[in-house]
Formats: sequence, C-alpha cells, structure tokens
Amino acid sequence: MKKRKLAAAFLSACLLGGCMKSVRLNERGIVRALGIDLPASGGCRLTMQINLPSGEDAVDKPLVIEEEGRTITDALARAAVSQGKQLFLGDCRLIVLGQALAQMDASPALDFLNTNSMITPSATVLLAEGTANEILGIQEKAPRLDAEGLIEMTEGAYHYGRAPRSRLLDLINAAESDHLAGTLAVVSVEGKGSGTSPSPDSQPDEGEASENPEESDAGSPDTPESEGASGEKPAQAEVSGVAVFDRGHLGFLMEEEAARGFGWMQKGIRGAPLVVGDERLGKVSTLTVSHRAKIVPEAVGDLLVFHMEVEIRSAVQETALSPGLTFGEEERAYAARLQERLVESQIQEAVDASRRWGYDLFGLSLLVRQKDPGFYRKHQEDWMSIVQKSGYDIQVSCEIERTGGTKQEEV
Repeated sequence: MKKRKLAAAFLSACLLGGCMKSVRLNERGIVRALGIDLPASGGCRLTMQINLPSGEDAVDKPLVIEEEGRTITDALARAAVSQGKQLFLGDCRLIVLGQALAQMDASPALDFLNTNSMITPSATVLLAEGTANEILGIQEKAPRLDAEGLIEMTEGAYHYGRAPRSRLLDLINAAESDHLAGTLAVVSVEGKGSGTSPSPDSQPDEGEASENPEESDAGSPDTPESEGASGEKPAQAEVSGVAVFDRGHLGFLMEEEAARGFGWMQKGIRGAPLVVGDERLGKVSTLTVSHRAKIVPEAVGDLLVFHMEVEIRSAVQETALSPGLTFGEEERAYAARLQERLVESQIQEAVDASRRWGYDLFGLSLLVRQKDPGFYRKHQEDWMSIVQKSGYDIQVSCEIERTGGTKQEEV
C-alpha cells in the first residue's frame, strides 16, 4: 500500500513539475477553421484555415491547407506531417460541412467533433452550398473572409432573422434528441474570378431589405466597391438559406419565406429590415427596435394547439409614399397592419414546412414536455404525427415608431 502511495505521489510530482512533453508555440499550427468534404474517391477531405506562429517575432501567418484521408483523424495526421507542425484544434471556432457530406451522412463527422475535447461546443457550424473547400478557400481571394469574418457574417444574419444560431452544441443536442430537428445557416460563394453574376435568389425582397440596389449594396460588408477593369466579380460570401438536419442527415433546405418565418420565432433579432407597401400606401422601410416571440402549447383532448405570439416594434428609416400622402398616424397604423400580414404569412410558411416534412423545427416537444409531461409521455411515440395534426394559432402585433432618418418621396 505504501509503495502505491509513493508511486502516485511521484507521478503527481512529475506531472506538476512538467515532465509531460510540451509543444513549443512555433511547433504548432493553430487551426482557426475546419472544413469537411466528401470527395468522389471516398474518405474525407479537410480544408483548414491555420495560423503558423513565428518563433522569432510571434507573427501569425494565415494559411489555407487541404488534406485527404480515410477518416478525419487520418487526414489531420497527414496534414500535420506535411506542415511539420502539431495541429492545435483548441482555437477552432468555425466548422463548415460540405453539402455532399451532409446529404450522404455527416454522423461520423459530428461524432468526431462531439468527442474531441479540444473543439469548443460553442463553435459555429455552417453548411456549404457546394463544398467546404470553396467557403474556407475564399480567404485567399478575400482576406476579410477568414474564420472570424465568416462568423461575424453568420452572427449578423442571425440577428437579422435570416439564419439560426448555428452552434455545434445545438446541432449535437438535436442529433441526440428523439424529435428535435437541427438547423444550420447555409453559406454560398459568388464571384470566384469567373465573372458570374449574382443569383437572383440572393437579391433582397420585401420584408428583408431595401429594394433599391444602391442602398442594399451600401449596407453590405461583403459587396465590393468595384469589380475591376476585367469585369470579373470579386469573391464574396453570403448566408443563402437555412438547412434542417435530421440527426446526421440533411433533411431539407427551407424556402426563403419559410426561413424568414422561422427567424421571427427565434430570440435575438435586432436591427432586422422590414419593408412593406402596396398601391394605396407606397413603400415603408423600417428596422426592428425590439422583438419578442413565444409559443404556448394548449392540450385539446388528444390534440394540441400551439399559440405562436410575436411582438415587433420598429423605427421608420425611409418612406416612398403614394402621391398626396404624408406619413401620419393613419398611414403608420396601416403600414403596421401590412407588417403583421407579412410576418404572419412567413411564420405560416415555416409551420407548413414543418408539418409537410415532419420535423419539429420549433422545439415543440421540449415545450410540451415541460408544460404537460403527462401528455408528452402519452404521445411521444407518435410525436411527429401530433406535430402535423396540431393547430397553430399565429398572432403578430407590430408597432411602428417615427424615429431615425426618414425620407419621403413620391412614387
């Protein structure tokens, strides 16, 4: 017994004294972003944005590297050998999944990310519209779109109600849930030097942004000031949609209006543009000042009614009114009613998508489990049938303040 205690004390002293092999800073490759693709040859292909700290002046040297392997672990080991560095994943804040991988099966990748103790659960996870290599490789042509730039872009889309939070923790929790569906922001790349024009789907529409191209371009951090003498479109990235995951598989991509409706039911929306108008009024553009959303389940026999309530207060930024109108109290109230109809229709699109595809997008199972555990236990085996058959009472209340810079025009 004494020998065991002495051995344990000696081991502790060794550990505290630094007997474990350390890795110098200049011997590490610090991984900032990790992209995972499914190549045609099988296995996996990794794309990484890494920093190589200098041992002399400690200056980070950004680099994009690629490596293939039979597994993620194998590819990481090959990358470490080719770079002559030990790759450190503790600072990895961005993970991008390729579309082909998500469509086939991303479960092995998610298992690796979940069990790797160095990767933070709060890391942002994105789905590439195409390959992860295209998303992370854009840094070589647009340095501002490094890992931090892509994360900031996704956070902005979340606060605008155009994308979910998109964290690794949320995706893993959904994958391990019996009913909850996971959601990710979808990111696409445009203008990779081929002179291609932006997709029509990427242009703003009502309820999302100003319809004036000059105004929209001025407010976008990823829009270049000029395209250059060659006419080639500089590289840029954008959040282009919302993906729904069923455990490790891509379930479906939300339509734009459904994605907007899903966004209105999330928390954290601020500064979101909301544009409404018709022939009677003209057009009114506002930015969200405050937003509140909640879902209250109510059991009615063996069915449920989900009361979905949204309150939005926004400030006027611009008005382009019909001839002879001024933006008085009557016009303000009328514009608010138009906002309510627009937001309600978008939320209805999200509800219809949830029922049509059979996914619990809004965390309804968690709400019912908390409020009425007996009902949930009784129906948990056929929960998705309950989601599809339930009633949805959508109530939207909008209020418009007259603050901010307004511009009144005739149309």
